[in-house]
Amino acid sequence: MNFENSQCYTISSNELMRMVGVIDYDIYYLNDDYHLVVKKGSTVDLKQVERLVNNGHLNFYVLKREFEALQLLVIELGRTAEYCASKGDIKGASLSLDELLSRTALSLYTYLTINIQEMMETVMVLERVLLIFTADKGHCKKLLQLFHQHTPFLVQSLQVAILSVLLAREFGIKKRSNLELVAWGGLLCDISLGQFEFDCSNLLVLSAAENESYLTHPQVGSTFLQSISHIPSAVSLLTLNHHERVDGSGFPRGITDIPPLAKIILATTHYFSLVSNRASAASYTKAMQQMKSTPKSFNPVVLKYLETLVLTS
Repeated sequence: MNFENSQCYTISSNELMRMVGVIDYDIYYLNDDYHLVVKKGSTVDLKQVERLVNNGHLNFYVLKREFEALQLLVIELGRTAEYCASKGDIKGASLSLDELLSRTALSLYTYLTINIQEMMETVMVLERVLLIFTADKGHCKKLLQLFHQHTPFLVQSLQVAILSVLLAREFGIKKRSNLELVAWGGLLCDISLGQFEFDCSNLLVLSAAENESYLTHPQVGSTFLQSISHIPSAVSLLTLNHHERVDGSGFPRGITDIPPLAKIILATTHYFSLVSNRASAASYTKAMQQMKSTPKSFNPVVLKYLETLVLTS
């Protein structure tokens, strides 16, 4: 990469997530210590850049190699949280989850058209949810075990939760309890997938029996979450409906009368299934195009707001 200015500032991801006043900088790569190296007045060789976001305040350039390293780090943090919970160390699990949230939010922020203040406010909503998540030692351990039945699951669930809250805010939902409910739904809607012995990340290779089990996971997850007293009861309803489509083509019940918040989680979970599925390898642009090609499956206003949030160039 080509640099015009040698002045350099190193900022940890946690510090960055809480900095509102950092503007007019190009933040263009992660060093070996997983810190963002910030240089002012620099130029970048775009051929080496994996992703570019220009939100008017911050330009993020994240190389593919460093992005993959960050993903490995957040997976390791999830494992640490699970280990702490298994030993009854809820404080350690909570600290690991908070760090995991910051890292995941940072990796997601690199291709969202939002400013740092919006992401910070969303992170604070998720911090509150994770605090409640770890309130019960037994359930915290069980939930983390389910998340790590398939290693990247917790990371993607946090991504769904973050984007769902951002999307809810685009709709004008401001009440904290409603935003937290959306965060809960995004985080836990697929929790029952961790009970399956098969990997659900590629639905195209599932056997007929595995696919039949997969189609029951909203109901299974909804029933499971009803048994956890410190999680809001409405979360089970979001879990039950997060694969229903507005045209009735969804599952498990094929209904059309879907709760408004469930429509948000439906869109974000489907979006991440497209961009995260290694078999399809859909780009962000192609993912949005694919969702817009079946407009009757999703609420059109939801799709409109989702497209304004994600990078599609």
